[in-house]
Amino acid sequence: MSGVSVAAYQLKGEPALKLRLRLTAGSSPSAAVEAASVAVRGLDLVLGTGRPLPVLLEVTGASPARPGADSRVR
Repeated sequence: MSGVSVAAYQLKGEPALKLRLRLTAGSSPSAAVEAASVAVRGLDLVLGTGRPLPVLLEVTGASPARPGADSRVR
């Protein structure tokens, strides 16, 4: 995994999270999703609200283009 970002939102007046996982080439998406699931379950236990926190998980892969390169087809 090469990066993780987290954002918090209000969804219908309730807190919700968005996790973005950026994977390196050759990384296992299933292992990254499992690690994120374990972390979110632990957060639910710490918060102790009695119901799970809504989470949107976005998994992106490594870009084949150089960073900053124009990736449009010409």
